[in-house]
Parts: sequence; structure tokens; C-alpha cells
Amino acid sequence: PGTATKSMHWHSPTRLLEIGWLNIRNTSHQPHVLVVQRVDPDTTAAMVRAFIKSGSHHKPSWQRHSTVSSGVFSPGTKTQLHLRLPRGKYLLLCYWPSKKTGMPHYTMGMWKLVHLRRHL
Repeated sequence: PGTATKSMHWHSPTRLLEIGWLNIRNTSHQPHVLVVQRVDPDTTAAMVRAFIKSGSHHKPSWQRHSTVSSGVFSPGTKTQLHLRLPRGKYLLLCYWPSKKTGMPHYTMGMWKLVHLRRHL
């Protein structure tokens, strides 16, 4: 399965394998970093939006310890990220700052909730 970036969005399936390679393609005009952050199973998009809107710099109550991240990947490039994480719900997000505002891309909508499963 692959993940692509375009503007401030992740284009990926909502289910990914817990162990295996994830191909990432940056189709936007800005660098990105893919963070795969484990969250509570009951975490909703509304909870993520509320946290972002709050402007808090504290760890959200629904965030868990398992995480993996890519290095920075430039516009027009591809990279791979090896996943070896426990099954569960994860938040894909980009912490890279916007060239225009300096705000992390996830605050502008570059995040997505996904499930890591043993089998798709």
C-alpha cells in the first residue's frame, strides 16, 4: 500500500499493514515528514480537530507511545517507511512547517486516522 501527499492531505487507505513497507510519494510543492502515531481505539476525527483547534502544546489524552516517522522527503520524491507496530488505530500526520505560515502541516489538515491490521 502507498501513501501520497498532495497539498496538505494524505492520500492513503484507511487500513494499513502493521508490519511491512509503506511507500510514500510527495506530490506536493513542499517537504513533508510522515509520523505514524498510535492513538486510543476510540479516538475520532472530531477529537483530533478539537485538539488542533485548541492550540495546545501538551500531549493529547488519546495519544499512545508507539510511533514511527520518516525523515523529511522533498517535493517530487518517493521514500519508504518500514512499519513494525502493534495493531490498532494510528494518526498519520506531518509536523513539517508551512513555507508561508510556519505552522505545522497537520494544523492545516495534513492528518488522517488509519487502522493497522495484520491482514488488509
